[in-house]
Amino acid sequence: MAYRDFIRAKRDISAVFVAVMEGYTTSRGLNLIQSGSRAIRATEIHELMLTDDAGAGPSCTVDRISHVGFIEVTLGGVLKFGDQARVGERTIGVVAGFDLTHFPNHMNILLQGAELRDGLSLGLEPGDQIVFVMVGHGH
Repeated sequence: MAYRDFIRAKRDISAVFVAVMEGYTTSRGLNLIQSGSRAIRATEIHELMLTDDAGAGPSCTVDRISHVGFIEVTLGGVLKFGDQARVGERTIGVVAGFDLTHFPNHMNILLQGAELRDGLSLGLEPGDQIVFVMVGHGH
């Protein structure tokens, strides 16, 4: 079933890195849930992963991932497929989907980007802020 986006406007979500990760996996088998959006609350901690799989999206299984880090949400809201993940002036990826393997401990948030890069190679540090920004609507 294709993801249908009903959200037409929303506020940005802010978070801060609490851990930066290193590592890559080419056989992760990350099962993204059907829903393309999730409500996330301030103080929640979630894991960020990145894939270079251009077809990654809701209901997909993704094998090629890099480990980016763990973030603590500072301003909650609705995070959705297609939101840009920005650290400073850089967009490190767009939200591709969500995996609930470790939930309720944390949710895996998968970003899609041009290159498979982990948190270390992205030059991230604990304390760096990340903002999720809606660009346009429908994706």
